[in-house]
Amino acid sequence: MGPRWVARSWTLDEGLPQNSVNAILQSGDGYLYLGTFGGLARCDGIDFDVLGPRQGLPASRITTLHTASDGVLWIGTEDAGVFRSTAGSGYEKVPLPHLPVGPVVGIQGDRDGATWIGTSRGLIRLGAPGDRAWDEARGMPDDWAMSLFEDSRGTLWVGTETGLLRREGERFLRVALPERV
Repeated sequence: MGPRWVARSWTLDEGLPQNSVNAILQSGDGYLYLGTFGGLARCDGIDFDVLGPRQGLPASRITTLHTASDGVLWIGTEDAGVFRSTAGSGYEKVPLPHLPVGPVVGIQGDRDGATWIGTSRGLIRLGAPGDRAWDEARGMPDDWAMSLFEDSRGTLWVGTETGLLRREGERFLRVALPERV
């Protein structure tokens, strides 16, 4: 007989701020963070704490979460930009240069220590070798950076509405994908 799996459902009744979950991550200290359009929930495996204005997080429409290699929790929102938190330090709004920020849909760290922010209006790099933004007017083939991934060789990949992009230096090149069969 194979392993037996136990399924448990968490809803408003168990403490979630909303039933639809947009983002999930487990932090280095073992907490499970769930981003919803009703706020950010932190779960210790049993109980939920809803994190919001009283904890310094003014935004409630959470779209994406990321834990950086230094343990900083990054929180992307639909309508209030990006926030970050170090254990016990509250939440700090992150200034995003160069672009009008729409919904934040992805956050990814890279091996050089930079943090990449994907939005509906372009892509932003914070940190090494300097803050920079890309959109169609600044050399990116598509404004909507829907998903981000850094592979084992350090190449950043960006999923957009019109296809896949690969970072080469300071440029983003469209990747030709095979035709559907």
